[in-house]
Amino acid sequence: MNHAMTWSSLRAIGNSLPAKSTILIPLIGYYIILNQNIADGGFFQLAFPAHKNQNDLIETIYNTRIFLLYFALSFIGIGSIVYQIRCPDTIKTYGDEIEFAERIQQSITKRDISNFLKEISRAKCYQCPLDLEFAERALLSSGATPLGSETLIDTLKIYYDVVDHSNKISRSSTLVLYIAGFIFLGFPSAIVFIKVCRGLITHL
Repeated sequence: MNHAMTWSSLRAIGNSLPAKSTILIPLIGYYIILNQNIADGGFFQLAFPAHKNQNDLIETIYNTRIFLLYFALSFIGIGSIVYQIRCPDTIKTYGDEIEFAERIQQSITKRDISNFLKEISRAKCYQCPLDLEFAERALLSSGATPLGSETLIDTLKIYYDVVDHSNKISRSSTLVLYIAGFIFLGFPSAIVFIKVCRGLITHL
């Protein structure tokens, strides 16, 4: 299975309050920042205001920093929407497979175990290290749920790993949107830094 990027790798950002707060930015930001300027025919004047040196890319980017901020937060917001909709609840709730196995086994039922085994067996491109037939006999055939057994712990960890790699397109989209958002977010700071350095060099 591809381990390039998992839902748990995106969890710290996706579950954070700042990321969740950006979800409404694409809509609210449009009406507050852009809508009136488009209606007035002044979008391009606001986005690319005239200044003395039209060929100065640094000045152009500096003067459009509000739009860079808007697009940055919009990308992060859209990424957060995808994360909230497509990331499995198991990943949102538990930080890793160890935490999941330790906490859920206290309240797990045989029906849960059966569903987990079915989910593992349906996973494509996953080389399961567990003998599913043996696990099914060991966990479902006995009278009581075998809490704390090695087979149960292994099953829970493998299930976590399966859902952690689920919805590949959504995972990739979320990652790309977050990266784009942080790149745009870094532009204004980088441009201000460059302007300060240029000013210092000019006055040397």
